[in-house]
This record gives sequence, C-alpha cells and structure tokens, in this order.
Amino acid sequence: MVPDSLRLCRIFLVSSAGPTSPEIRRALAAAGLFHAVPAPPTAQLPDHFTPRRVNMVVAPVDDAADRDALAWVRRIRHHRDPNVALAPLVAVGRSIRPSGLALLVHHGFDDVVVLPADPQTLVDRLTRTVVAPEPFYRTADYFGPDRRRAFAVTAVEERRGTPAGPASRLTVARQPGSGCSIVDEVAV
Repeated sequence: MVPDSLRLCRIFLVSSAGPTSPEIRRALAAAGLFHAVPAPPTAQLPDHFTPRRVNMVVAPVDDAADRDALAWVRRIRHHRDPNVALAPLVAVGRSIRPSGLALLVHHGFDDVVVLPADPQTLVDRLTRTVVAPEPFYRTADYFGPDRRRAFAVTAVEERRGTPAGPASRLTVARQPGSGCSIVDEVAV
C-alpha cells in the first residue's frame, strides 16, 4: 500500500538515454506508483516542478553513471528555489559498484536502490526520503543530504565523506501539501 506522503508526490523518471528503463517502470508499477512522469535531464525541468508539492526525481543508473543525468542532478541541488534544490533524488539501478555509489552520493542523491527490489521495500525507501530526510550539508563543494552513512564501510571512506569546514547543517522538511523547505541552518 502506498502512503499518502508518497502518493501526493510528483515523480519524474529522468534519463538522457531515451525511454526510461522498462524494469524501473515495472518496479514502480508493482509498488503501486503509476503516476511517474518520464523526463529528459534538461536545465528547464526544475521550472516544471509543481509548487507547494514534493517533486521526486528517480534516475535510472547503472555501473557507468549517466553524465548528463549527474550534471542535471547538480543543477537541481544548486537551484535557486528550495522546493527544487531540496527535492528527493533517488538513483535506481541493477549493477552499481562502490565507485559508482560514491559518484552518485557525491552528486547529492538521497538514496540509491539496487534492483531487483521487493515492491514494499521500494515504497518504504521512497517514502523515507520524503517523510524522514537526512540532514543536508552545505560546504564549498557540496550541497545535499548527509553522505557519511554511505561511506561508513571503512575509516578512510568515512573521513572522505565527512564535510570539510566551513559547513552548515540544514534541517529539511518535505511535506506533500506544502513542498520542501529548510527548517533550520546551523554552522558546524
């Protein structure tokens, strides 16, 4: 069952490689998410986001990350409108290596889902990005969700994922009826 917090989101399926992967569309449909909108990664797409509504981006990726989609994600994260810059971004793919994961996380994705995924697991992961977003960090070279969790495998990777000062920690709210916003920003 799809919760209202996810049902009320507008979901964009972004791929510069043409039609979105049928496997991802099937996974979303099996999870009860039939309202996804296919979209190419363009600079204008953020202007089509629905105001006062959470707009989620699902980007199909594989071992070789789509450079156009990654550049587009960077533009999303640095957009002037908080409703766009704070939008949930989720990468979905079948074969994602650790180096590819590091690249996706560095570009500001909230979560990475590896297929095949159980429909309820997919719903739970997408819902979590909406109702319980990670704190965001703003540094000189990064704006996006706290990425240290993805690098907790080794101490070296954990240090690489720690924000370098100066940094700000932002508390983010994503509410289906009012969109995305920054609740609080604290220097760390």
